Amino acid sequence: MATQHTDQYREVLDEFERVLLTPLVSGELPGWVENALRAYQAAAPPLRERVEVEHSRELGQIFQEDPELATEVEKMRHTDHELLAALERIGQALGRLCQVAPRVEPNEAPAAEVLGRISEQGIALVIAFRRQEEALRLWHNEALLRDRGAAD
Repeated sequence: MATQHTDQYREVLDEFERVLLTPLVSGELPGWVENALRAYQAAAPPLRERVEVEHSRELGQIFQEDPELATEVEKMRHTDHELLAALERIGQALGRLCQVAPRVEPNEAPAAEVLGRISEQGIALVIAFRRQEEALRLWHNEALLRDRGAAD
């Protein structure tokens, strides 16, 4: 079951990134924004679930296995909160841009600049999600496999 959730998480993250990396073709602003918003709407629920459910559970396990990693656990919890907030901001920005894109198409340069910033922020968010997954994996392994010296 965890593998299925992990696969879905990776798939939606990959698709969101793919859409954000797609160059904007002149005259296609509304379609690009709609595709990006659709990809966001598909990605957001599994990303939220991954952070709120899976990360929370795994961070609890890390702390339980090795309380000395409390500082790292708190850092990762803080990062999770930042990731969720950034995810919401991207969704709101795409929603606003989706509303104005059809009206600005004849002069889409200003909107294209905004789209470029949103795209860059979205790609940075995808990278941050992946970085958090790697940190979680590393600290989880460290908690389970760490040599704590000779037992008394």
